[in-house]
Amino acid sequence: MQIGSNSTALLNLSNNQNSAENTISKIASMHESALSDSASATINHALQNQFGTLTQGVSNANNAVSMMQIADGTLQSLSKNSDHLNELSVAMNNAALGANGRSALESEFNATVKSMSQSIESTTFNSQRLFGASHEFSLGNSNSSVSLNSMDLSALDINNPESITAVQDQISANLIEVGSATNGFKSAINSNLEAITNLSAASSQLSDVDVGQAINDLNRDNLLTQSGIFAQVQQTQSLQASMDRLLG
Repeated sequence: MQIGSNSTALLNLSNNQNSAENTISKIASMHESALSDSASATINHALQNQFGTLTQGVSNANNAVSMMQIADGTLQSLSKNSDHLNELSVAMNNAALGANGRSALESEFNATVKSMSQSIESTTFNSQRLFGASHEFSLGNSNSSVSLNSMDLSALDINNPESITAVQDQISANLIEVGSATNGFKSAINSNLEAITNLSAASSQLSDVDVGQAINDLNRDNLLTQSGIFAQVQQTQSLQASMDRLLG
């Protein structure tokens, strides 16, 4: 059984993400308004183009971090389930075990595999499947691609420990890819925000518009969004683990 996300936490996360988007739009509007009549139109136009590219890159990178956190939550659950499959396989290798015991272990093994398959299939972001696909992101001044393998569970067999190890290797490979990608996206966000701050300072000198507070708001919204994503994933994993224990 899969546990749904807490509606209040999701609402807070959505509000933080919307706040970040609104702040980006606000900063862009401030620049456009302030620079429209500037004598340094050519320079301002170049700054505005760079600014728009960077702010959209921050938005894209935030979406990418959200996607990776969702994938990570599923992968952590799959990892725990694969450990349980290994335990069941070891338990099956017992000469003293009767027919009923073997049947019970095999049923639990198959039920766990089915649950894992459902988790893989149902893990999506904006209706896009995360596993078995490649995801492209434009981060402003750079591009990034993340490929997550589909983790084929069809060969899993309680009497074949190697089949379990093979799936665990696939899960580990995806965890490494998600971790590396997440670090890259967060680095891009920080780099873009620093560049935005520098561009804003340069623009302010030309237009006499102080956008420092708006930049601070954007940094705050990004921190709240990332904290909200992490908290939501942790809560969902905790609820899932509690339900698994109750049903186990």
